[in-house]
Amino acid sequence: MLITFFCMQSSRGAALDLPIQYLVASLVPVVVGLLVGGHVKKVKTPIGTLEAALETLPEASQKEATTSGPSSNEWQHQRAGEYARTSGIELAHTYRPSLEEGQLYDIFIYLVRHKRDTDKPPKVGFTEVQHIEFYFGEKWGHEVFRVGNSGGPIGVRTHAFGTFLATARITFTDSKREPVVLHRYIDFEMAPLQAATSSTSAQRN
Repeated sequence: MLITFFCMQSSRGAALDLPIQYLVASLVPVVVGLLVGGHVKKVKTPIGTLEAALETLPEASQKEATTSGPSSNEWQHQRAGEYARTSGIELAHTYRPSLEEGQLYDIFIYLVRHKRDTDKPPKVGFTEVQHIEFYFGEKWGHEVFRVGNSGGPIGVRTHAFGTFLATARITFTDSKREPVVLHRYIDFEMAPLQAATSSTSAQRN
C-alpha cells in the first residue's frame, strides 16, 4: 500500500498531494486489527523470555515448621548466626536510569535493618552505628568511601554501566565491638521483571 501511494504521490497529482501523516494515521486501525486478530505474531522480548524461563524453576513453598532434624538444625544455626553477626543490619540497593553521561544506572546503596513480617525494613535509626566504609573496586580507583551517621539513611550513591560487588565495613559506637563486613552484589534484575509482572497483572485486571 505504501509503495503504491509513493508511486502515485510522485506524479504530484492534486488529489494525492496530501501530507504523509494522513496516510500513516489511516493505517493505524489496520495495524491494530492485524495485531488483535492474531495475524501478526508478537515478538518475544528478552524480558519475556527470561520470565518464562524463571517460571520453570523449582518452587520453594512456605509452610509451617515441623520437628527439626540434624540437617535442618545446622541450617538454622548458620542462618541465625549470620543475623547475630550483623545484628540484622543488611545492605540494600535501588537504582534508576542514570542522569550521568556515559553511565547506565544511578545506584543508591544503604543500610536496612531486618524486621520480620514486613516488606519495608527500617532504613533509619541505626544509633549503634558510628560510620560505614564502602569499597567498590578498581573502577572507583580502589577508593574507600567513608560515611558518617547523621541520623538519617546511611549509604552512598554512585553510577555504573554494569554489575559489581559492593563491600561495606560497619564501625560501631561501642569501641569494644568488632566491625562487621557486609557484601551486596549490585545487579539490575528486579525492576524489569517487576515491571513485566505488573504489566501482566494490569492486563488480567
